[in-house]
Amino acid sequence: MNLKIKAMSNNSAKTFIRHKQITNPAGSDGFEYIMAPCRFFLRLLGAWPDPLENDSWSSTLRILIVTTIMFLFAIVSQTVKLFNCWDNLNAVAEILSNCNIPTSIATVKIVNIWYHRHVLKDMLSQVIDDWKLPRTEEELTLMWQNAKVSRLLSIGCIFMTEATLLAQCMVGLWIPIFYTFQKSQLNSSVEWPLYMTGSFPYDTQKTPYYEFTIFGQLFSNVLASTSFSSSDSIFFILMLHLINQLSILKLSVTNLPQKIVTIQDRINFMNKFTSFHARHNQLWRFSLAVENTFNRMFLIQMVPCIFGLGTQGYQLISNIIQEHTPLVELVFMIYFLVLFLFTIFTYCYVAELLRRQSLEISDAIFACNWRILKSREIKLLAFVMARAQKPFEITVGKFANFSLQLYVRILKTSAGYLSMLLAVKEKIDT
Repeated sequence: MNLKIKAMSNNSAKTFIRHKQITNPAGSDGFEYIMAPCRFFLRLLGAWPDPLENDSWSSTLRILIVTTIMFLFAIVSQTVKLFNCWDNLNAVAEILSNCNIPTSIATVKIVNIWYHRHVLKDMLSQVIDDWKLPRTEEELTLMWQNAKVSRLLSIGCIFMTEATLLAQCMVGLWIPIFYTFQKSQLNSSVEWPLYMTGSFPYDTQKTPYYEFTIFGQLFSNVLASTSFSSSDSIFFILMLHLINQLSILKLSVTNLPQKIVTIQDRINFMNKFTSFHARHNQLWRFSLAVENTFNRMFLIQMVPCIFGLGTQGYQLISNIIQEHTPLVELVFMIYFLVLFLFTIFTYCYVAELLRRQSLEISDAIFACNWRILKSREIKLLAFVMARAQKPFEITVGKFANFSLQLYVRILKTSAGYLSMLLAVKEKIDT
């Protein structure tokens, strides 16, 4: 008898430990586990839409400083330089692909997060509420699997940009250090290069203007990289959470049909159906909130990105042709090109997953055991099924839906711009 009780206690302890591993890994709840990396960087920028606190003047001041630095040291100076060297195709391609387009996109992205902070607060509050709901073990397993993927993707977005930025900063910081210690021994007529090409209203070749410009450009690049990656991170987290909640909603469809004999059976069915229908409406509103928050930003981002891919490809081919181009520079250019392609692919892939997952709600209703229901209840399921056939979609400014087909069209369009630039270069050279 004692052995039996001891065995039952061991089984209960194992069940409790397994449940804790599913519901509370690393001693933190789901929202904290997913959002910690993204929240850290957005707070530094002053753009974190905290669902538990009101806006503070310090966050508004930080976002103002961030956008001002990127605007003055990168966007304005490079745009002026762009007009000054408009007749030089190689210089124009370098400014657009390496500096102007990425920094402008990063500025738009972080301003968009700050502008829609109240809507994002509501969405993050809903994410917190979803983690507080009582769940079955199967649902908790799905949620934590999604949480691990979301955290990994969030860290990956930040790491890919920040690691490259760190290498660039190490190279960029060496320029003013070398200049400071060696300028007395070198010819004063030598023109020292800036970290990024740009035009400024003062002589950047004199001390301390040169050091001030170098550090300002480095800092603007740090802010642009962090803004770009953290904005993408919060978008991916919200999208993956929505996809996960749709997959959990499909599980509830299986248990929805039940044979109705008594009035209580009908009441139980209507309660389950009402809960299912309300949850589907809630997720639909969540997807609309994500769409309305990010679609204009994607429109502003995708148009220059298509042209930027063409200019980056042109610059890469031009540097490969030149035999004196350093290998490190070629590696960086290839990495930036792959990073741009991967980012756009991730947008399209996640939106494609959302679309398919929302359509599978209709398939799940059709696959459930609806035949045991009466005609009145079947009509209710048919109504929800018809509505679920309209997919959840994320668009590029309401003009095009993100999908794998759109990704292929973007590649074709960028390849067309690349071909045009190469043809213009060949005509100029001849």
